[in-house]
This record gives sequence, structure tokens and C-alpha cells, in this order.
Amino acid sequence: MAQLRALFLLTCCLPLAIGPLNLLQVWAWGAMLQNYSQERSLSEAAEMTFGGDYPCEMCRKIAVARQKKSPPEHPPLQPSDEQKTLRLDFPQPDTLAATQPKWLVPLVFPESGPSLTARVTRHSRVPTPPPQALS
Repeated sequence: MAQLRALFLLTCCLPLAIGPLNLLQVWAWGAMLQNYSQERSLSEAAEMTFGGDYPCEMCRKIAVARQKKSPPEHPPLQPSDEQKTLRLDFPQPDTLAATQPKWLVPLVFPESGPSLTARVTRHSRVPTPPPQALS
């Protein structure tokens, strides 16, 4: 019973996932492959099916449905008078004074150099704050 339920859910969700026209196209390809392979070899049948030179009636109907379904192309928008006269001229400063970024400032180390082997002291336990009185 669980397998039947899973098969039913898959059958219901498949058109939603890939679209009804794509599902019909797969069905048409399967039928074409079966029909062409009865008279020819499988490789020739596959070439005729997926080549596009020998479409079946269902493939033609699907192509017409896809053309009807595709959104119409909109003509390019013509700019209005306000958009034509819009100018983005900004005054440029005479000089650009930039400060040196902080990451370019050289690091200064003591004469002995940085210590990479400094001894790290560890606490035996993490210090905790004293308990607070409840008010």
C-alpha cells in the first residue's frame, strides 16, 4: 500500500515539477522511439526521434502550444523627454588629497624584534565574577 501511495504521489508531482508540456514531449519521444525502432535499428530510431527532422503529430501540437504559451515580446521602451535631458555632471575637485591608509603604515618592532616564543601564562581556572545578591 505504501508503494502504491508513493507511485501515486510521484505521478501527481511529476507534471508540477517538469511542466505538462515537457511531460507530453517525453511521452511523444517514447512513442516515436518505439514506432521507429520497429522498422529500423535503435540508433537510427533514436536519430530520427531526437533529430527533429521527423516530428510526429503530437510533437507538432506541443510546438504550437509552446508558441502560444510563450510571453509576447515587448517593444523597446522609448525614453521620455525628461529622461533625454537628464544629465549627471558633477563638479570635480581641483585636487584630491588622500591620506595614507592605515594598513600601509609600517609596523615598528623593538630592536630585539618580535618575540615568537614568548611564554604564555595560563590560568588554572577561568576567573568567574562574584555572585550577585538577589534584590
